[in-house]
Amino acid sequence: MIKLGKQLENPYSVANMQRAWDNIAGAGARTSDAPEVKTTHYYVKFTPQTEEELEILKDDTTLILFDYPLDYEIEAGIGDAYRDPSVPIGQPTPQYCAVEADYRFPSRVGYEILEDLFIPDDYSDDAQSQSARLAPADEELINRLVYEAMKLTGNLEETEENENPTLGLFGSGGSSWRPTGRIMVWDDTGADLTSTRRVFSHYDYSGCSGYNSSLPEFLKERVYGNCRIAAYRTTTTTTRTNWVPLEGVEVRARRWFTVKEGFTNAQGYYSCNGTFKNPANYSIKWERYHFSIRSGTFGQALYNGPKKTGNWNMNFGRRGADKVNDMQQYYALIFQAARDYYYGSRFGLSSPPRNSFWKPQVKISASQTSRQHKKDSHAAPYARTGGILPSVYIRKWNDAADRVYGVTAHELAHLAHWDMDRDAFRKLLLKRYPLGNKSPEAVIESWASGVEWQFAQQRYKNLYGNAGYKYESDISINSLSNGNYQAQTISGKPIYTSIVVDMIDDENQRITKGGTQYPMDRVSGYTIQQIEAGLRGATSWNGWRDNMRSRHSNSTKNFLNELFGNWH
Repeated sequence: MIKLGKQLENPYSVANMQRAWDNIAGAGARTSDAPEVKTTHYYVKFTPQTEEELEILKDDTTLILFDYPLDYEIEAGIGDAYRDPSVPIGQPTPQYCAVEADYRFPSRVGYEILEDLFIPDDYSDDAQSQSARLAPADEELINRLVYEAMKLTGNLEETEENENPTLGLFGSGGSSWRPTGRIMVWDDTGADLTSTRRVFSHYDYSGCSGYNSSLPEFLKERVYGNCRIAAYRTTTTTTRTNWVPLEGVEVRARRWFTVKEGFTNAQGYYSCNGTFKNPANYSIKWERYHFSIRSGTFGQALYNGPKKTGNWNMNFGRRGADKVNDMQQYYALIFQAARDYYYGSRFGLSSPPRNSFWKPQVKISASQTSRQHKKDSHAAPYARTGGILPSVYIRKWNDAADRVYGVTAHELAHLAHWDMDRDAFRKLLLKRYPLGNKSPEAVIESWASGVEWQFAQQRYKNLYGNAGYKYESDISINSLSNGNYQAQTISGKPIYTSIVVDMIDDENQRITKGGTQYPMDRVSGYTIQQIEAGLRGATSWNGWRDNMRSRHSNSTKNFLNELFGNWH
């Protein structure tokens, strides 16, 4: 758990800002363009009692919430979650943030105003930011005022003081900087990453007055050198690497109560929506609106980065590791799978349950099996009705990166199946009893296994250019057709069958593997989206088969009975 250090005296309180202004005004600072010290924001502690109340806060896009108080020392990189120890288990931990003075507080969520704030130095990209509304206050005076408030409250760090030795009464302070950088994760499967850059090619003199193309190059430079134009070309480089970009991660940069945010793109780069003049605390909260990664059961997974000026680049994981044994790497891979399922194309498939009014955010528990009972990863869709407990548990610690990614997609596929057709899903669950009735469970698990494979193939084969990649390879079998569930025997996998891949690919395991213990598979050419359409309304193994035959046109549909009959 993240541990709080000492509480810091708040330099942005109205009282301390007034003291700071009195100091610099008394020392002879000009007052014609002085900012009016008044309450521009409130420092607030929200105290939601239920998950529904927490969702009300998360639905408010004007709030940037933190699980820990913002006026305490927190050591960077230590701990990956925080819960107020005084809060009972099952109740959300308090949320902290700054809100503008005209903010309308929700009537259903408890809160406490911890301090009246004056924040004059909010340099947002938004033209209507607080600093813009404080005009005509002179920026030099604002910089001096903040510097003095920091100094008065003992929050002026040595590095900041050294960076501003000549600030003085009328100085402008440090130059503005924007939080930017790149976020990567170690993935032992590897990727072919392509990058492009512009490089100098030659000088073009054709636009120069009196240009003579027959002159040799050395004379052209001498005669037309003053009007030449540099020409460039684009080069493309493909590099094999195990450091791969994280897409869709929200990076936060916080200077006391002012927070700027940016989302990483497909190459892992981010740029925040504002600037600072002094160091800021970088952090990542492993969540998006529709889902949240939990450290264990209740703690929101976090990463506290450094306090610094300038770019922050971060690589999660350990170079050379062939198993996921770094907690932040674990969160990152689980996050990426969830992000791709919720916010990517997802091949046209139904989404897992989405966050909306009275429908809680999906919680995904990232568990280390070395700390807990050794159980398989699983989905618990009915736990979502309360919202406090996770509805997905990932237990792939110390496994390969593609397995962490793929199994996360597998468990989310269960939630999507349940949300797509809750009545059929419930009937499949009930038909599993008495125990031993495997075919209803085979519908549920075989579908999720197929989705798992589809997401892994898209990421590692298509996106990362691993042409020979095959998910779930069995290295004990020496075959070019190894992997993609094609080395599974019928009796060995009666529930987690290869049926989805078999309806898509053109491999017949009975032939390629050479034995009756393998499925006879003469079906091919279906899409994952068609297979999901066949799943809708299916309350039995044969019901799924019949839907596939009746709902889609396919030249191999006459072999569906044979394919499904391999198992049940």
